[in-house]
Amino acid sequence: MRFAQMMHEARLLHEGTLLGAAGHAGERLWLLGGLMLALGATGVVARAALRARRDR
Repeated sequence: MRFAQMMHEARLLHEGTLLGAAGHAGERLWLLGGLMLALGATGVVARAALRARRDR
């Protein structure tokens, strides 16, 4: 019973403070970074394809 009470309090603390908000912000930054990486890789592949087409 004591462990369950501690877990409940920890969850309330996480959800009700800036710690909870920081978790969401961190997730958003990771997603934004992944999106930027994917777009950058797409641009590199597109440039390589255009260069190969020009060389023919």
